[in-house]
Amino acid sequence: MRPAHPFAPSPPLVRVSFPAVDQVPDRLRALDAARWRIAVTITVAMAVVYVGFILLVAYGKGFLGSLIAPGLSMGILLGTLVILTAWILIVVYVRWANRV
Repeated sequence: MRPAHPFAPSPPLVRVSFPAVDQVPDRLRALDAARWRIAVTITVAMAVVYVGFILLVAYGKGFLGSLIAPGLSMGILLGTLVILTAWILIVVYVRWANRV
């Protein structure tokens, strides 16, 4: 059997009908609202941490350059904490999503 020509018309798409918005169950609406709340909360938390770190990079170079231990500056420590915060927030969201 010959393969179809690359520009041959494809079969028609199957239409999927979705229920009207007013037919969505209340439980699904509540889940969507809860997901929205946690997504906004986690996004704002990460934005505050990240913007705070960037502002320190821009205006607190002396502070970030201070050594905590030989070979470890405050900037390296805080940068690592920003990354760890992102991972922690991911774990929080995944646990929340698997619970509901």
